[in-house]
Order: sequence, then structure tokens, then C-alpha cells
Amino acid sequence: PLGKIEIVGNLLWPSETDYFTPDPDFESNIWFARNLEAMAEELNTAQVLMVLRETSMIGAPEPQPVGVDIPNNHYVYALTWFSMALVWFGMTLYFLWRIKNRSV
Repeated sequence: PLGKIEIVGNLLWPSETDYFTPDPDFESNIWFARNLEAMAEELNTAQVLMVLRETSMIGAPEPQPVGVDIPNNHYVYALTWFSMALVWFGMTLYFLWRIKNRSV
């Protein structure tokens, strides 16, 4: 593009990798977490990650709203998993009861 372009975005940091994060697949361009060091090295750029919020460039990609809207459903998750554990425990007791009654 010709002329001045204005870009507005949010800087994101730190990296989100840890011991359990697999290494990126450079051949397929698959990244499992935000790893600024590896991304900057692969793209030959500075170690800065900016998420686009708005731009004056015509034909630029449509930016998505930036925000933290991750639902917090921990109570539902806990209720689900403990219910499944209770059902599994009940099924195990029933299974053991059937084995005991069969051999008598």
C-alpha cells in the first residue's frame, strides 16, 4: 500500500509455553502456544506480539474484538466429573456384587 497506515493493537506477553508444551511444527506451521522467542526466530522479527484491533488499511483482515471472554464453568466441570466418578463407583460395586452372587 502507498501512504501512511495507522495500526492499533494490543501487546500480548509473556509467552505461554512451559515444560508440557510441545515444540511447534515448523513444516506445517502449527503452534501449540504463544512462544514469542520461537516465533520471532522463525519469522526473523522482534520478540513482540501485537494483536490487531483496528487499521486504516483498505483490504486488511477484519480484526476480531480483543478481550478475555473465557467462560468460568469450574463448578459445572467439577459437578460433571464427580458425578461421573460416583456413577463409576456405583457400577463397580454392582459389578463386584454380581461376581460375588454368581460364584455362590
